[in-house]
Amino acid sequence: MKVFALGGYGKVGFPAIKLLAQSDLVTEIAIAGRSVERAQKAAAEISEKAVAVCADGTDEQKLASLLADYDIIVNAAHNDTVLPTIRAAISTGTPYCDVNVVNEQALELTSEAEAVGIPSIVATGISPCISNLMG
Repeated sequence: MKVFALGGYGKVGFPAIKLLAQSDLVTEIAIAGRSVERAQKAAAEISEKAVAVCADGTDEQKLASLLADYDIIVNAAHNDTVLPTIRAAISTGTPYCDVNVVNEQALELTSEAEAVGIPSIVATGISPCISNLMG
């Protein structure tokens, strides 16, 4: 499984991807965010499975092009990335989960995701929430 981890170098995302990297099911983890330097540093600390990707979670079109090769997106970035990222996931048919706060618009998008056959799991919890995210 190839995982795209938006915000994968942050306080919630980084511990989550460290756990994901230990799984034999995970073959690649894209550690994505606006700072390619922080993504590269995190990737170097994880394993050979990790790659750094520069991505702006508010740029729906760019995210859609990046998600095409991934099996799931885990969004641990800021709340302003939720809606564009869910829409990108829907457009590419990529399952989605996040750790952001409950957002009525995000909940409405989950039915659109369901209509295209993917889960969209929102608001799994706020820090430390690693156990929720891993579930």
